[in-house]
Amino acid sequence: MAYFPMFINLENVPVLIVGGGTTALRKAEKLSYFKPRLHVIALSYQPAMLSFLNKHHYSYEERAFEKEDLEGMQMVIAATNDASVNASIAFLAKAKHIPINSVDDLDHCSFLFPSLYTNEDIVCGISSGGHSPVISQEIRKILEAQVPDDFGIINARLGKLRENVKKKGTMASRKAFYHQVIDLLLEEPEMSEEALADYCERYFQNED
Repeated sequence: MAYFPMFINLENVPVLIVGGGTTALRKAEKLSYFKPRLHVIALSYQPAMLSFLNKHHYSYEERAFEKEDLEGMQMVIAATNDASVNASIAFLAKAKHIPINSVDDLDHCSFLFPSLYTNEDIVCGISSGGHSPVISQEIRKILEAQVPDDFGIINARLGKLRENVKKKGTMASRKAFYHQVIDLLLEEPEMSEEALADYCERYFQNED
């Protein structure tokens, strides 16, 4: 089954991870890029997980999961080494309509973790529908190899131009302008903001 890729803002959003091992750490590392308000509950923690949580100042408790732990959470990851515990957490989360990822248990997930390509604010999530995570990882490697590293910075610079450009030309001319600017900034990554703004004005003057 194909899954719809829905991009959501997780910044300062309360997210619960249950589990303190390697799998829980991988999930926490992926999530941390998006700056959630992460809380972790586990019976025990591997040293690498504790180091990560302390480094990022995430809150955590060393105890068993309780159903009350779901209160106020907007996303839950069940990542213990006990499949029955993960399934129980998933059941409770679904009853509260909280998005739940139960590791290695597709039937109890309401969402999947994609393989992620990230470059500043550019994010590509790749899913195999749960069939083969290795396929997703291979596609991510292709993106990493072929997408220029400068695209993240170029994207941010285009964002600064957007409000001004929206007032100019036609939809077709604006689209053509953005394509030209991307090529220009790939060739001249050190181009100043002033020079870029001037290029924008001259481009649309010529369009008129």
